[in-house]
Amino acid sequence: PELLILDEATLGLDHPETLTAVNNLATLYRLMGKHEAAEPLLLRAVAGSEASLGLDHPDTLAAVNNLAVLYNSKGKHGLAEPLHRRALAGREV
Repeated sequence: PELLILDEATLGLDHPETLTAVNNLATLYRLMGKHEAAEPLLLRAVAGSEASLGLDHPDTLAAVNNLAVLYNSKGKHGLAEPLHRRALAGREV
């Protein structure tokens, strides 16, 4: 993904726009059924967003929700539920 590489080189690995690109690429992989490729990207998006934006920032919560959706797709409902609950709680505030 050339745009992701450009974002990383131009903005840095943990810049919010880079992390959005990482999240979007992971979502594409999930939709393509490439769950194993999507998971490390979503974990990176969550961790980077938490560090740079905070735990309750909308972009962080979107990444958390996308990770939960991935876990649901993989049948890992026990991992997905607390993430869905976290995303919901953050949006209800």
